[in-house]
Amino acid sequence: MAQVRVRIGLEALTAAVTACEGMSEWQWALQLFAAESQGGVDGLAADEILLNSVIAAAAEGRKWQLALSVLADFDRLGLQKTEVTYTAAISSCESEALWQLSVALFAEEIACGVLAASCPDGTQAGSVLSMIHRAEGRSKAAAFAERLRQVWLRKDATDPQPAGTADGLGLKVLARGHGVLVVDKPSGMLSEEVFECVSAQLRLPVSSTSRLDQPTSGILPVCLGSETAGATNWLRAQWAARLVSKSYLCLSAGSAMRVGFTAEVATALREVPGDLRLQEVSAAGRPARTIFTVLASFRDPDGQPGPDGKAPSLNLFQVRILTGRKHQIRVHLASIGQPLVGDKLYRPGCDVDWCPRMFLHCRRLGFMDLEGRRMLIKSPLPPELAVATYDQFKTIYGNLGIKGSSNVVASSFTAGLVYSVITMPFESAKNRMASQKPDPETGKLPYRGTMQTIQTVAGKEGAMALYNGFMPYCLRCGGHTVLMFFAVEELQKM
Repeated sequence: MAQVRVRIGLEALTAAVTACEGMSEWQWALQLFAAESQGGVDGLAADEILLNSVIAAAAEGRKWQLALSVLADFDRLGLQKTEVTYTAAISSCESEALWQLSVALFAEEIACGVLAASCPDGTQAGSVLSMIHRAEGRSKAAAFAERLRQVWLRKDATDPQPAGTADGLGLKVLARGHGVLVVDKPSGMLSEEVFECVSAQLRLPVSSTSRLDQPTSGILPVCLGSETAGATNWLRAQWAARLVSKSYLCLSAGSAMRVGFTAEVATALREVPGDLRLQEVSAAGRPARTIFTVLASFRDPDGQPGPDGKAPSLNLFQVRILTGRKHQIRVHLASIGQPLVGDKLYRPGCDVDWCPRMFLHCRRLGFMDLEGRRMLIKSPLPPELAVATYDQFKTIYGNLGIKGSSNVVASSFTAGLVYSVITMPFESAKNRMASQKPDPETGKLPYRGTMQTIQTVAGKEGAMALYNGFMPYCLRCGGHTVLMFFAVEELQKM
């Protein structure tokens, strides 16, 4: 018996393809389009919405040939290409070998009037910049970035300026740059609430380049201006080109890990079907990369033994993310058996009284402001997390029979030691950058930023070179920590 195939209408096909693409199910989106366009897109009476969704799905699946083929259909069918069209097409070409094609698409978008030459889109420019950097090296990418910065700097001169000041903001301001305000977001506050607060205080529209989850604390940059402001586009370009350095501190509960161990988790992530609050590891998801280093590891005295009879350990990590997916650090670490302490979504039923919140803190951020000034911002560990580490050492030493004032001294000094181990490499890098001299042959400075300095010193002199002068530094930090927590203990007795 011959099979009868029923074609669905354009509206239904567009809705289905758009829904699949929006849920990161790009394979289904492309299969639907392929099935309905076997005789060519002409028979579909395709519109801009459908073709934009197909290009976006092709970009998600790195199918650049299909994306450019559909892009050509716009001209053939007399359809209007928009910023959405070009953004998806450029994303499909995110490969070193295709950087010239991405630049050509970016230039065509400006030439066609889709983007104003006076203010190109930061995210698109950043994607092109990233490809040039990978394919042609730092010098060509830096030259392209400088031209973009000058364009946005001229645009910024015509943008509205703040009518108010940050005084009385109610949030700790960590740094100010040209067109950007960097604040210390407390745990429990939504990033959107921070943006609204800054906008109301400065009486100026603000924009975002990144967000922190509600339970996460730490550094949050706020772009001062609308979505088209020069400062907003410049910071977004750096983010898209992965020129922004960002690191977190977090504490996990799992098997013991060797101090100094570094690894990368590169599993794709997607939203959990039926529960948009959660993310999960899935081959059908979006690429995600997380790099972590173990800073400290100690036994959890309150942990329940696992199937192997061993009690879990608490591991302190420094984490960098190379992509910006929702809940990325939380899901990636949970997927390798290291869920975060206090994480109610990915470590449910494991609340601890010594840590009142999720132990994840955005510690460092580095970028360049619109004037070309390099900004390196640090956020100290919030008191509730510092106390959480101290309380853990109190329990450990208590189980060893160390009580009273001796316990306070030992626990607080050990907490100071952990702090010293974390911060000493950054202090060493800062000192080297402050005292560096130009190379006599090239005239260039050897150190360009904190992370580059740490990598250079560790590569040439060994990691221990970053800990020169550690004992005086540790005694200074440890002594301050002892005095602080000794005072806290005495105040609690009153």
